[in-house]
Amino acid sequence: MTSPTAIVEHQLPGRVRLRIPSKRGDTEWFRSVIQHLAEDPNVHEARANPETGSVLLRHAGLADQIALLASDILDVRWPASAAQAPHSNGASAKAAPLLDAISAGLTGLGVYQLTQGRPLGNAVEHFWHAHSALRVLGSPGLAATFAAFSLIQFTRGQLLGPAASLFFYAIVAHRLAQVEDESQIAPTVEGPDPAG
Repeated sequence: MTSPTAIVEHQLPGRVRLRIPSKRGDTEWFRSVIQHLAEDPNVHEARANPETGSVLLRHAGLADQIALLASDILDVRWPASAAQAPHSNGASAKAAPLLDAISAGLTGLGVYQLTQGRPLGNAVEHFWHAHSALRVLGSPGLAATFAAFSLIQFTRGQLLGPAASLFFYAIVAHRLAQVEDESQIAPTVEGPDPAG
């Protein structure tokens, strides 16, 4: 018997969503799949939404490693777009050098700002960084650091950033809310605690 086809619909570092259209509505099948996937120590959380036919995995490692884990029960298919293909941290091979260069440039600008006596942004900016450090990077320590920066700037009266930044944060937060709504699930199985 052939495995159902699972399409990688969406991926971020530490998070991947698979869509299995042929099993849509089959709650028991999704329950067994997430229980199987949650057994792997790299999977922190496995959720399924039988109504939409999707599985959401929060994991340590690379998305292609997680897809390989699922390959014994699913026929995992990556989108044709090279940007969606499984590469380190979800970036395409061509984008990785550019992203590394941008990272180096931003690090240099950060050092420059430190030398100019401007180490912190506004409270909202640091609050957003705390949220991203926790959700995207999976780093509670870094999130706590940025939350502390946010509180420091709040007490100094440095609350808001420029309108463009606030609009961007709003757009991203709205999209994240949509992604979360799509993943509200009937069966949920928690994976092993990454700290333990």
